[in-house]
Amino acid sequence: MPTQDIFIIEPNTSEEADALKAFAKALKLKFQISKKDKSEILLDLQEAVKELNLVKKGKTKARDAQELLNEL
Repeated sequence: MPTQDIFIIEPNTSEEADALKAFAKALKLKFQISKKDKSEILLDLQEAVKELNLVKKGKTKARDAQELLNEL
């Protein structure tokens, strides 16, 4: 059963990064490597929370998920 959990792991060395990649591949886990630093990720998450709160308050309209994915 799929889960909604997202894990953010920050390796300190290239060896740790290689081990994490190998582990994820061995388990056939879907993973993504981001070159953003913590502050950029935090800003992105804060913006997403603001937008979601506006949708919940009815001040803006939610977008269709498929439409959003098509833009990417």
